[in-house]
Amino acid sequence: MKPCAACGQENDDWRPLCTRCGASFDGPAAEPVVAPPPPGAPFRPPAPPPPGTPGPGRRRPSPKLVTLVAFVTVLVLVAAAIGLSSLGSGHKAASAPATNFPARWDPRVIDIVRFDSGQRGLDYTHPVKVVFLSKAAFEKRVTTDNSKLTAKDKREIQRALEEARAIGLVEGKVDLLAKINQLTGSTTLAFYDITKKQVVIPAGPLGVEQRVTLAHELTHTLDDEKFDLTKVNRVGDRHDTDAVTAVVEGDARWVEDHYVARLSAADRRAYLRSQQTASDPGALNGVPKIFEALQQWPYDFGPLFIDELHELGGTSKVNAAFTNPPVDEEQVIDPIAYLSGDLPAAISMPVLPKGAKKLDTSKEFGALAWFMMLSERIDPHVALRATLGWGADSYADATENGKTCIEVHYRGETRHDNAEMLTALHQWIAALPRGMAEVKANADNTLSLHSCDPGENAKVVTDHSVDAYQLLLFRATLIDQVVKTGADVTLATCAADAVVAQTTLADLAQPTGPPVLSNRQAMQQIGSNCRVTAGTAVPRDEIDK
Repeated sequence: MKPCAACGQENDDWRPLCTRCGASFDGPAAEPVVAPPPPGAPFRPPAPPPPGTPGPGRRRPSPKLVTLVAFVTVLVLVAAAIGLSSLGSGHKAASAPATNFPARWDPRVIDIVRFDSGQRGLDYTHPVKVVFLSKAAFEKRVTTDNSKLTAKDKREIQRALEEARAIGLVEGKVDLLAKINQLTGSTTLAFYDITKKQVVIPAGPLGVEQRVTLAHELTHTLDDEKFDLTKVNRVGDRHDTDAVTAVVEGDARWVEDHYVARLSAADRRAYLRSQQTASDPGALNGVPKIFEALQQWPYDFGPLFIDELHELGGTSKVNAAFTNPPVDEEQVIDPIAYLSGDLPAAISMPVLPKGAKKLDTSKEFGALAWFMMLSERIDPHVALRATLGWGADSYADATENGKTCIEVHYRGETRHDNAEMLTALHQWIAALPRGMAEVKANADNTLSLHSCDPGENAKVVTDHSVDAYQLLLFRATLIDQVVKTGADVTLATCAADAVVAQTTLADLAQPTGPPVLSNRQAMQQIGSNCRVTAGTAVPRDEIDK
């Protein structure tokens, strides 16, 4: 034990800072050894990376996906239109220490440990080992050896491919495992092994990119100590969604982004260069673009979700999201659903057609899948409106006449939401090969979608959904930025929806962003309209009532 020079508190020898007053044991300051940004400099986070398979980790951004940070600073115009008061903050106390961990932190990461602890408002209960692997050993850890797959594994992979073709997001004969290995092997920078309680990173000098990566990974270790990420992930497993992944990765990205913002000017320039030059443009050749988007979404939407929790309730609100995480993707994509306690109501499993043989079932198809599926072939605004009306769903896959088919049982929040989804599905079906899919409206105010694999020769992919994804992300970014002005989440959501309605995909490709954001009169009108309508929102779960 060693006493803190600042307050006298006794601390374990391995601790980097005092558990009482936060003083660093290298000096009186509790701040990390990184410089603050220049006064007035906007915070622009690095591009969000896609996830991999070994566990929570930081990934290199895909060169094929664009993030919406170039014109985020323009969003301050929203503050002129909408502004309310913000809330306070707090943090949770440390839990009991675990055993079988290193006696001390690796000295190379001690300043990062201090930063993460201070930024997160939580105290580490024990050091964690950082494992440095050779390039070959690291790649082996983040990919799956095809030779070790069983016949059952291979059948399930083939079925997953056929399901993806059945909803029009993949076409042709794709070696699914090879493409996933290609994606994770090319983009994984490091990961946290939840089972072994270790951070794993390629060996080499700890340059600025590696230190940013460690700021991300060490946040996972801190969250695991406090909330048991294995237990947290079981919530996602029970609901068959990646919403929990967005919380876990979002928190690590939130800390990572703040670490980048506090780098010295020289280190920030070096980090930016590393992000611009690290990715091999040909590394992801042949990987379906939809794989990149679907794996990336927790890293895009998670930090925005976490940021809003910080704005609306501080660290204690974020901690609560680990003990009571979102149970469906809608609650992350549309955070008002999480904050208002809008949970999906019970819905029965789909009824399979006569003669169909069930292969598997799932509790949720999910809002993200609906949006990506619909926007692949129809107007993204129509797809977005239909997606935001999501109330609940379930799905099953089955074989019918030698084909893999999916059945989705859907219910919107309201009858109007059902009607919008029905319209969107009719448009989507009309754009598919004839006879591939059908939808019907049921007497109990639900919809039933039936769609089958059209085969490996059918042309169903447009990649429009990858562009449309940017519209969904733009909306989430707007909500976050408006909340930061002090507006409540209802006003922020209203304003975001109004702006998105006036934004095209071409607008998002412009360096200055959508013209509506620069139109002060239009923004003021949006703010005025949202104030009027804020108290007249449609009640949740109208159908269930």
